[in-house]
Amino acid sequence: MPEPTASRVETLVHDLAMKRLLDGQFDECDLTIRELELLEKAMVKTLLGIYHGRIAYPSTSALQSGSSQAKTA
Repeated sequence: MPEPTASRVETLVHDLAMKRLLDGQFDECDLTIRELELLEKAMVKTLLGIYHGRIAYPSTSALQSGSSQAKTA
């Protein structure tokens, strides 16, 4: 996923859970729909923690070229 926004992650997790539910993969377990919803929320929270937005820092090469220009000025 190129830009993991909260809504995209929620949609992806929900779609995957529903696909498994409709496919019958949860038929032999004791999960309720409410528990499946709680699992979805936990997965979304975890994934958003992993893929949270980060500040774009300048690369070290850009910093080095900037400091060399400052020395020559």
